Amino acid sequence: MDIQKEFDNIISKTQGLQAIIVSDKDGVILIQSTNPAFSLNNIDSSLSTSFAVACDQIGKIGLSKNKSITTFYKYHQMIQFNYNPLIITFIADKNANTGYLLNIGNDFEKPLSAIANSIVNSENNNYNNKQ
Repeated sequence: MDIQKEFDNIISKTQGLQAIIVSDKDGVILIQSTNPAFSLNNIDSSLSTSFAVACDQIGKIGLSKNKSITTFYKYHQMIQFNYNPLIITFIADKNANTGYLLNIGNDFEKPLSAIANSIVNSENNNYNNKQ
């Protein structure tokens, strides 16, 4: 599966979906797809880092591992998925179908696992080389 093409296809077919961003827990963007009329200029890259910290804290209070967080703003909604070490962020209009977007995000857990495994292996190799 070509994830970039799949994201572009989903954005073109899903009403109200403006952007899909895949980043690591440090906020480094690995893949992004946006509606041509939408700009990511005002999106802070620290959103992924904040989400990772929030997921970690939620797990510490006994609510088990957090899979996603949905946040609503005045004009948009943001759904973030925790596929450690990857974070998928959907940015959509406030009236977009949230349940549908949650289902789409859940469908990408397996296809993104190869990227996640590569990151984990790279981190492990870096850690082992430092010792």
